[in-house]
Amino acid sequence: MSRAGYRRIVRRAAHRRIVRRAGLLSGFALGLCVAATGCGADAASNAPVEAVVRDSAGVRIVENPAPPLDEQPVWRVETEPSLTIGGDGSGEELHRVDGAIQLGGGGIVVAHAGAYELRFYDASGVFRNAVGRRGAGPGEFQVVRDVFRMPGDSVLVWDDRLHRGSIFDSESRFGRLVSVDSSPFGYRGPFVVDVLADGSMLMTGGLPGGGARLDELRYYTGVLIASSEGEPLADLGAIPEGTCGSPQRCTVPMFTPYRVTAAGPASVFYGFGDRYQLSEVDTDGRLRTIIRYAKDPLPITDADIAHLKQASLKAAPADRRAAVERAFATDPVPAAMPAMRALLVDTDANLWVEESTEVEPIVAPVPLPRAAGESEPGPRWTVFASDGLRIGTVSTPADLIVTEIGDDYVLGIHSDELGVQTVRLYRLIRDVLTPRR
Repeated sequence: MSRAGYRRIVRRAAHRRIVRRAGLLSGFALGLCVAATGCGADAASNAPVEAVVRDSAGVRIVENPAPPLDEQPVWRVETEPSLTIGGDGSGEELHRVDGAIQLGGGGIVVAHAGAYELRFYDASGVFRNAVGRRGAGPGEFQVVRDVFRMPGDSVLVWDDRLHRGSIFDSESRFGRLVSVDSSPFGYRGPFVVDVLADGSMLMTGGLPGGGARLDELRYYTGVLIASSEGEPLADLGAIPEGTCGSPQRCTVPMFTPYRVTAAGPASVFYGFGDRYQLSEVDTDGRLRTIIRYAKDPLPITDADIAHLKQASLKAAPADRRAAVERAFATDPVPAAMPAMRALLVDTDANLWVEESTEVEPIVAPVPLPRAAGESEPGPRWTVFASDGLRIGTVSTPADLIVTEIGDDYVLGIHSDELGVQTVRLYRLIRDVLTPRR
């Protein structure tokens, strides 16, 4: 998978790593502590400060306080998958998986970009059918770019090159095409990044003229909401997409923050990784809610930089290593890691924000070096209810790019040390004490 494709899945979704596997052990359910209530006899002395909710000119602002230092995850994900697709040596190996979703009946649909197809599996992971091939006709693709659930248990797969989506029903039958005018997006896009409950599409793309604003050391992306028929509903304008290394050249610096976006049932959430803040807008483009979280990002240490350099040089082709060395010698290093790395909305309309807890190679997604016996970390997420109030934290398995979160499952793409991809389904256990809003 290309670096750009990997980064796109992570930002969507699709999805990355954090917190130790110890936090996932099934035995830790005993004595579980919910952020809103505290734990046992010490709850009074360690009770979290209440969130502050206020109104400002019709916009609801939710200020979530920093968590207690000894806070434990409120939900847990099993350490072993309940279902694995691919990687069994049967000849059905997956190559360049770009997305995966679960249908209403439990079946799995996989965006298999390496073969220009969608693959349909039943609830047991047994292969049912594959549709699509390389081409420009109905049901054909030039690029397979993720798969999304649509109303009526149908699915949408987006083709960046043809600027259109193809809709299939749950039995893998082709239904129709949906096209979107690409002119508002300049030289790049449009891309579907998520779908609302009514089938409206959250889309991003370039801006006319390139979209870079080097005076702010940021480059921007256009964001809009289009109907399920491809008609524009709301133009959300330009929001930050990433940062540039210097005013003279827009190269990607180390530890750069990125845009995070996701769709709820009837609204859209977006933010930029340099601060812990999300904005919610409705399908008319009206700002409804601002969600803030007073948690300090992790500082960047010399060891982080050394690990990042080692992993980046290992991943870089020979003709790129000198450029990597120059980047580490000249590019500025921020004081802290990005506050947010990815954003997903689960099927209960909770917001899952993946946090930065570890460096990421700037050339390709390769494992960072670890000491002997040191376990691989997995992603750490903070979960907010649909009203913006924080619920608590959850950890997901290492090396899993999460693509979808349901009421009782986490679905994602796993890559092993050899780059072999599988689609894995994990059981999500929501503690009975967790407040459900």
